[in-house]
Amino acid sequence: MQTHLSDHAGSEAWGILELDLSRATLIDFFFPRCTVGHASFTEASFLGLANFHSTTFTSQAGFVDTSFHGYANFGEATFSHGLFGGSASFEVASFARASFLEGGNFHRTSFRSVEFDDVNGTIDLEGATVVDRAGPVTLPPGWRIDPTDAAAGRIVAAPTPSF
Repeated sequence: MQTHLSDHAGSEAWGILELDLSRATLIDFFFPRCTVGHASFTEASFLGLANFHSTTFTSQAGFVDTSFHGYANFGEATFSHGLFGGSASFEVASFARASFLEGGNFHRTSFRSVEFDDVNGTIDLEGATVVDRAGPVTLPPGWRIDPTDAAAGRIVAAPTPSF
């Protein structure tokens, strides 16, 4: 199925796909450079690589209560509205140069390692957590990690400096 989807997603013959893979278990999922309308991966489990590099989501992309066990690559992806959260969890994730046109919500998402380098648009990380503050974590401007115990931390909005 995955090969079939990635070969045809966003093609003119199909138009823009609506995709519901809620509660699916997906192993080494490759979906780069595709165009998708509404997408739901609610309660899905990704094992190994989850490659969404340069994928465009033209409607809501829902990854609520989704777990990523491996590397999740959302680098240069474009989200009309990205909804992560609930108990979503990432081992290693990249959102480098991703664009969030109508915002990205990461409430209560857990990260072991994540990079948000050069993200475009507004994302909300309030209530998200980092499992290991010593791991590689790059947050967008305006966010910081407050320690919650010896290793973990909660992502909070950084105070705006007053001049």
